[in-house]
This record gives sequence, C-alpha cells and structure tokens, in this order.
Amino acid sequence: LRHPLVTSTVEDFSSGAFQEVIDDPRFVETKKARKVLLCSGKIYYDLLVAQTEKSITDVALVRVEQLYPWPEQQVLDILSRYDQVKEFHWVQEEPRNMGAWIFVQAFFGGGYRNMSEKLGNRVLQYIGRGTGAAPSVGSAKLHAKDQAGIIAEALK
Repeated sequence: LRHPLVTSTVEDFSSGAFQEVIDDPRFVETKKARKVLLCSGKIYYDLLVAQTEKSITDVALVRVEQLYPWPEQQVLDILSRYDQVKEFHWVQEEPRNMGAWIFVQAFFGGGYRNMSEKLGNRVLQYIGRGTGAAPSVGSAKLHAKDQAGIIAEALK
C-alpha cells in the first residue's frame, strides 16, 4: 500500500488489459536465470527492492496476479521459457498453512493438474513462514525479522 514502485500509467488503464501472470521483464534471455520465484501481492516489491539493492541479476520474479481461476496456461507458458531452471519457488509472507501456498501447490503437485509433470517434473518449493495459528506474529519487530529472513532465503 502506497509503495512508490506500485504505480500504473494512464495507458495501463486506457489501452492495457489485466494480466493474470507477469513475467520478469529483465529476462528476455531466460538462460541467465538460475532461479525463478513465483509470488503474489506485496512481497513482490520486497523481493524486487532487495534484489536491486544486492545487484542480484540471476533470479527471475514472476508475479501471479490472479489466483482463481488459476491461470494455468499463462503460468506454463512463462515457466516453460526457463527450461534450464531445475526448480521453482513460491514465496509468500503469510504462514505456510495460510495464504495461497496450499492452493498453488495443488496445481503443481498433481492434486488438480500436475503442472510439475508438464514442466519436465520440475517441482515448486515453498519459501515463507512456517505454519501458524494466526496470520501475523503480533510484533512489528519480529515480523520485520521474519520478512528479512524470507527475502534472504528467496534470493540466495
């Protein structure tokens, strides 16, 4: 909310269209990527800022803007471009048992569509908080520490 990077141009609204999945525009040549991170929401900007600050140029950030209905073909089209990447990672700031992870994992792991099989048996791994009874830890300091750990793990 109110992040300076979260902007749209007038053209985005007048001549553009909603994009269910947004590939990383920095990876026209996908061979340079060693890792692909899929995410949804605010954590994208946390990852992007950290990636820029640390000059990390070999991690692609793919934004899933629509979770339901699941944009299977768009995800497959984008991830198929990264044919040298062995595994993909879903990154979220919510606890493992909350947020989109369980829903997204079902598409990759064979529950609904087995996207993993369609991508050469490459798997989707989770990066985020552990399971929890509440969506937040209740402490801004602990949240910031946990968030920094998630970002560091995702970009290593």
